[in-house]
Amino acid sequence: MAFDLNKGRELNNCALSIAKVLKMVNEIEPLISDANDLYKNKEEILVLAYISRVTILDCIENNPWMTLEQPIRIATGLFGIRKETIASALSLTVGKIIKLSEYDMEIYDFVDDILKKGDAFYELKNIIPSLNNIKST
Repeated sequence: MAFDLNKGRELNNCALSIAKVLKMVNEIEPLISDANDLYKNKEEILVLAYISRVTILDCIENNPWMTLEQPIRIATGLFGIRKETIASALSLTVGKIIKLSEYDMEIYDFVDDILKKGDAFYELKNIIPSLNNIKST
């Protein structure tokens, strides 16, 4: 029973992280319609990629029982809930971040490297120490 409770907590933490990232993505998405807009919002996109890596992707990778087909409920407001799967939630968050970054190949490469925990991930982690405290909620 305790093991299932832990799974529930992890799934809830992941859902909360997805909801927070989704809110931030939805706020920045209307501001980016071309490479110039992306360049103006470069820092925000890179930080969103970092937050997504640490709070969403790490959570999924650290819990192998979380499959892409796993149903998840994402809070959309005070009383609203959106039913998704892990796969569709990733598309709404990480997928949109990647899509927005495609306006500029240099930024796209940074985002891709951050999401893959490459050198750019660790550079960003060292540049902005306050990001080290970000964990899955």
